[in-house]
Amino acid sequence: MNETAEDLRSLLKIVNGYDVSKYVYARGGIGIYLTYRSYDKMTSSAWQVQSSRIKTDSEAAWYNYGAKTFLVWDSKSKVLEEAKKWAEEKYGIVGWAKIPGLGGYVFPKTDADIVRVDLAKAKKAAKACRSSRSSL
Repeated sequence: MNETAEDLRSLLKIVNGYDVSKYVYARGGIGIYLTYRSYDKMTSSAWQVQSSRIKTDSEAAWYNYGAKTFLVWDSKSKVLEEAKKWAEEKYGIVGWAKIPGLGGYVFPKTDADIVRVDLAKAKKAAKACRSSRSSL
């Protein structure tokens, strides 16, 4: 686990996209994210628009767990752009970003910014706490 992933886990209790979705929604964020699902015996490769609080596709097949799904047959990046465009139109998202330490998830830029700012504050507070303990 890299340092950023460890900081997210220990300071903000975030380990995956679902956690980010819950965390940012509680702080006024959108709470939507994109994730890539690899091919397996039961499902095709796909980009999915997911949320911790709502089904993004109320008519999704059971194996998509309520997530709007964009199947990847050839170009993974082309389908990612389709998923982004759909989510932008549906949820008013402007801009996308990744959060270092969280692999392949893609988040609305506003949500990623909430996590970045809060992580920086938490790291600063943790450092201040460690230094005040060492001065005792």
